[in-house]
Amino acid sequence: MDEFEKIHTTTLTQIQKKLYMLKEFVKEQEESLVQKEHEFRSSFDIIRNKMMKTYDLFIQRGPRIQSEWLAFIGRLDHSLEKSLKQAVKNTLTDLSKHIRGDTKQELVPIFKVMTVLIPDDTMPKWPIVHEPTHDEMLKSISQFIKKIIHVIRVVPRIEKIFREEREKKIALIKKEIEEAEKTGGAGAAGRFGAGRPGAGRPGDVNFQNMSEEEREEEWRKRW
Repeated sequence: MDEFEKIHTTTLTQIQKKLYMLKEFVKEQEESLVQKEHEFRSSFDIIRNKMMKTYDLFIQRGPRIQSEWLAFIGRLDHSLEKSLKQAVKNTLTDLSKHIRGDTKQELVPIFKVMTVLIPDDTMPKWPIVHEPTHDEMLKSISQFIKKIIHVIRVVPRIEKIFREEREKKIALIKKEIEEAEKTGGAGAAGRFGAGRPGAGRPGDVNFQNMSEEEREEEWRKRW
């Protein structure tokens, strides 16, 4: 799916080649994180919709097909997790490159640091301080890195969402069959699926003469 590649190649920050005040830098990059968070949610919605639309073709197939689908969902989950981790790695690498430089380019400062001379006649020499201080910069960047990691947590596990959506679809199928039985509707009344021999789809099952326990057992066999 294209969305996996899109997430995989994402850099969550948008650091420009300019000098930033520390607060300005954090503010701009946090805004970028919010934007990327929305993009991740949108990508996940596309993945979910495609996945469930495809599953509609297989939902009434037998236990073997259902088992294969769960295995497939597990592989999707692994791919999504890998892509999300790569997005974090891309971002931390880019942040490090701008702050510490790398072997490919000369280090260019990105933070403005003001040197302030504090008048104090009680001292032999007026003290000199830097704003922001080294500790303030270190604390701000450390907190920002935690926010970078937090962004990927907005994307849920595919398997969790699949199971929730699947349960809704199964409940709807059960309801349609039960309503068809009550009204005696032709074709659907008392039937489960279309039941084509050899197609891997469960055969037609008449629920009208079953007890509640027998019905539940039949549902359990299907899913």
